[in-house]
Amino acid sequence: MSGPGTAKTVLLELIDDATAAGWTHSRVCMVLGLDRRRAWR
Repeated sequence: MSGPGTAKTVLLELIDDATAAGWTHSRVCMVLGLDRRRAWR
């Protein structure tokens, strides 16, 4: 079942995985097209 939290959870996990692999938070957000301030919330 998909819900509004599902996409958010996947994006946050993707950001965590990418930063663990050495990407900066800013770079991940830029590639994903996310506002980095919003991702921090």
